[in-house]
Order: sequence, then C-alpha cells, then structure tokens
Amino acid sequence: MKQALRHGATAVAQPCEINAGPNQGRRIGYLRPWDGITIEFMEGKS
Repeated sequence: MKQALRHGATAVAQPCEINAGPNQGRRIGYLRPWDGITIEFMEGKS
C-alpha cells in the first residue's frame, strides 16, 4: 500500500484491524488510484 501511495494513489481510509468474523486480526486498508476505482488491501494470515 505504501508503494501505491508513493505513486499517486490516495488513501480512502487509514488501515485498521478487523475485530470480528473469519478475518479477525487481519489489517485492512482502502485506496483509490488515478482511475477512481477503490482497491481493498488485506494483510495475509501468518
């Protein structure tokens, strides 16, 4: 996500941690590149 921001994308919301459901404990963030489509980034499970 940091790379995308350096190349002109804008953050839609600050990354946060999911606190319920099957993805609990993962971090998630949203950004919007030049074309206006919102992209969701989710941290993988380790």
